[in-house]
Amino acid sequence: MRTHIWLFLIVLGLAVVGCAPVQPAAGGEVTATRPAPTQAIPTQTPSPTETESPSVAEIPEFLIPARNHLAQSLDIPIEQIVLVRYEPRNFRDGCLEVAQPGEMCLTVITPGYRAVFDTPKGEYVYHTTESGEYFRLAALPAAIIWERSGGIAGICQRLQISLNGSYEIEDCATQTRLTQGVLPLETFPRWMNLIQQYGSFEWQVDIPPDSADMFLDRYTFSGLGEDIPDQKTQEKINEMLVELTDTLLNAPSEPGAGVDR
Repeated sequence: MRTHIWLFLIVLGLAVVGCAPVQPAAGGEVTATRPAPTQAIPTQTPSPTETESPSVAEIPEFLIPARNHLAQSLDIPIEQIVLVRYEPRNFRDGCLEVAQPGEMCLTVITPGYRAVFDTPKGEYVYHTTESGEYFRLAALPAAIIWERSGGIAGICQRLQISLNGSYEIEDCATQTRLTQGVLPLETFPRWMNLIQQYGSFEWQVDIPPDSADMFLDRYTFSGLGEDIPDQKTQEKINEMLVELTDTLLNAPSEPGAGVDR
């Protein structure tokens, strides 16, 4: 009987010890830690490279309609059109000095702007009203740019002939336009044939060192053809340009003559 009692006490003691709270060591805490659940890291599939459209250079709001018209006409993105320069102008008529042959224009001073746009296909000039809602194409890319400078009087004349036969003559020293219009009917076919026949080349007169008073003539030819004329023909073309410039400067001007689409 005594033996059974001792066995019972031993079992009871072990049960008490097993149920006793765990005492932390001095100065420490017992913290029940639970292993953090494993989180799957999502696999990121690299997204295809996003190509942003090239930013379009800011231009005045009143030139946007003309810029958009040019992009549509040439069938090119507007990002490829660069505004080179623009300046305020008081045009002499309601056609912005870009009248079509036989068109009657209201003779009234019309404030606006002359804007030059550069494109992969050359430079284009637009005339617009102040608001930009009304505009006209004033000049196509130049096929021929001829310049004469020097001489005793120190002149500087520049003739530009566009691909469609319109022209402009300016004093290149003062950037003043002297006259503009469309080539006369008697010379128009000749120059259009040359532009169709020849490609791109440049010509400049050779001036002897002791001839400081001579004119310096030079021109850039950007035709649509493939032939390149020989030196003698290039000199002949210069003589023709000298004669043409003199004729145009002395011809009665036609206000508003120009090109339009």
